[in-house]
Amino acid sequence: MASESKLQRQLLESGFLDDIGQARGGDKLKFTSVEQVFIKHMGQLLKRLQERVNAPQCADKEITASGGLSASMRFEYTFLGVLYRAQFYMASYADYQDKGVRGLGSNNQNTTSPYSFRFKNASRNHVDAIEGWLKEKNNLTDRRAPKGLLTAGKKNHINDAIQTNRSIAYAIAVAGKSKGLKAQNFKQGAIDDVMPGLMKELAQAMARDIKISIDTSVLQ
Repeated sequence: MASESKLQRQLLESGFLDDIGQARGGDKLKFTSVEQVFIKHMGQLLKRLQERVNAPQCADKEITASGGLSASMRFEYTFLGVLYRAQFYMASYADYQDKGVRGLGSNNQNTTSPYSFRFKNASRNHVDAIEGWLKEKNNLTDRRAPKGLLTAGKKNHINDAIQTNRSIAYAIAVAGKSKGLKAQNFKQGAIDDVMPGLMKELAQAMARDIKISIDTSVLQ
């Protein structure tokens, strides 16, 4: 019985893998000029989405602040006749960051989002996420807790940095639920950045792909 490595070598040498990914008939898959332009600009749109969500005005608002959202982004495309369709996939919380969340307090700063918090008190998971963000950013290195967050029985300091992180994380979570989260609009902003260039190059590509023939010599 042939060994696994021998079978792998035979498969590579047979040329069978050379045809994978090619169109039927043996010809390599080719894109029209319009298709190439579309794919190119969808790649640029993906890059702009990642840049916008990692921009300071967005990243500072992201609870995880770990780059997880931008890393989760990808796109797929299909061509159906004259319909060129791109679908972008990203982490489930992307829409919350894009549209924001309405707050529950009188100081709510977001009145247009379709999302809103259900309860004023912060859940353990919510506080855990913000506490992780604080540790990741080292925001509390050698700092005292804000006024009102001191450990019981202590006048001017708290027990340790862990308690500081937890207290401040809870305060941030409650304040966030009261004020809500501002919309970042990174999706539409990225589309607006890319569309002018896409439309210009599409027009040029269509001129290359379309061949016009006018024959006036045909006799009846």
